[in-house]
Amino acid sequence: MSQSLRRDLPLDGLRAVSVMFVILSHVMSLHGQGWIGKLGGVGVGVFFVISGYIITRVFAHDLAREGGRPIAAFYIKRAFRILPVLIAYLMVINLLYLAGLAAPDFSGTFCSLIFLRNFSFCPGLPITTHFWSLSVEEQFYLWWPWVFILLNYLGHLRLGVVCFFIASMMLTVWSAYHGVWLLPGITRNLPFITAGITLALFEPGIRTFLDRQRLIAVLASPVLILLALSWLEVPYITDFGLYEAGCFVVAPLTFALMVAVRSHGWLSQALSLAPVSYIGRVSFSLYVWQQLFLVSGEQVPLLKELDPWLLIAMTFSVAILSHHVIEASSLVLRNRVLDRLNKLPSKALV
Repeated sequence: MSQSLRRDLPLDGLRAVSVMFVILSHVMSLHGQGWIGKLGGVGVGVFFVISGYIITRVFAHDLAREGGRPIAAFYIKRAFRILPVLIAYLMVINLLYLAGLAAPDFSGTFCSLIFLRNFSFCPGLPITTHFWSLSVEEQFYLWWPWVFILLNYLGHLRLGVVCFFIASMMLTVWSAYHGVWLLPGITRNLPFITAGITLALFEPGIRTFLDRQRLIAVLASPVLILLALSWLEVPYITDFGLYEAGCFVVAPLTFALMVAVRSHGWLSQALSLAPVSYIGRVSFSLYVWQQLFLVSGEQVPLLKELDPWLLIAMTFSVAILSHHVIEASSLVLRNRVLDRLNKLPSKALV
């Protein structure tokens, strides 16, 4: 995130809630199936909204900076954000294989590295399944900055984004109603990402309204939380019809509104608590490493024999270490690269 944008503690808190939903979902799978095990789908949906929101907000900020090179900076930031932890995880699981402690997953490793893990033609074992969501995001962000700049240049950024959001929902609704998914991983989740993008552009007006209507902002929080929990089935829908299609419209809007009201009333205070916001800051490493300890028991027999509480402790320990060593080091290196980029002649890069 750009250094001139202040840390958003309530947003970190929402990240924490999302990743804890994923972890709780996987922990429950260790004890059998249950409705609570579907919280992971809600967590990933909120993650998609937050991702579209924060990246668009930062990209718009970088685009407005005098002398900035937003396209180059965007891809540099994404690379240093994603690749170090991703590569570290893939190295560990393959070292476990070489040591005879894990089943090989060469296909999953390769597909994760090239961000195609969400496609059926690029399979792998459960130990790398979670990278499907990362693949969906990165495929989208390969071309989104260019569309953003084009719409901004034409002077129709907000209108274009709204049309894109509506089009993404219409495509998903059509797919959900007819049971024909053109690109399953992308089509199902695109409305969540575009909802976050739309929120980023319209947030100033929304904030002004919520500041004036504080009672609505406070009352909206519990209502939206209950609505979000009511969409547990959405990521797992296999039947198709009008109701299922409607779910794919209401769920992204619900999650986006949750992000919008995060800074108001008791919700803001709860999300800003130090332990909660800290979990949000380490949420990316948590999401990456939890798969090894909580999901891949069949591929790593040694872990399968351990107590679930020990596995949870190992998950958090490795994730915290990953955040403070790998992510922190890559952040320092990223800033150096960005500093050099800003010193290049203005025509050197976009």
